[in-house]
Amino acid sequence: MFLLKFQINNTINLSINNGTTMARWILSIYIIIIIISYYLIVVELFGCFEDIPIFLLGWICPCYLFGQNAEQVDGSNKISMCVGYACLSGCYLCCLLHKPRREKLRSAYNLVEQPSDFLATCCLSGCANCQEAREMQVRGLFDDR
Repeated sequence: MFLLKFQINNTINLSINNGTTMARWILSIYIIIIIISYYLIVVELFGCFEDIPIFLLGWICPCYLFGQNAEQVDGSNKISMCVGYACLSGCYLCCLLHKPRREKLRSAYNLVEQPSDFLATCCLSGCANCQEAREMQVRGLFDDR
C-alpha cells in the first residue's frame, strides 16, 4: 500500500492510497507544493532589481526604507527607527535594530530562515532591507510604496 502523509502545524493532513486515481494524486501533489511554497521566502536576498523603486529607496536612503519596513512589521515609529538605523549604521551596528524586525517578519509569515538573520542584517543589510520590503509588498501587507 502506497501512503503519503503531509502535515503542517496540525492543520493539513493529506493521504493518498493505492486506490485513488492519477488525477487526484497529481492534484494532491500540486496542493502540497502550493502549501510548501507559502512557507518559503518569495523574494530572493539578491533580487534587488526586481522592483526598481524599492531598490533606489534602499540605495539612496536605506534608513528610511528600514523605518517603513519596521512600521509595517511591528508598528514602530518610522522616524525613530530611521534615525536609530542611521546612527547605528555609522558604527556598523544597525543589525541591533534590524535583526529583531526581520525575525518578526519571518515569524508572521512562518518563513524559513535563509540565509541566517544575523548574516543578512549585519553583512547584507541593504539587500535585506530591499528583500523585506519586497516580501511584504508581494504578500500584500501594503502596496503604497
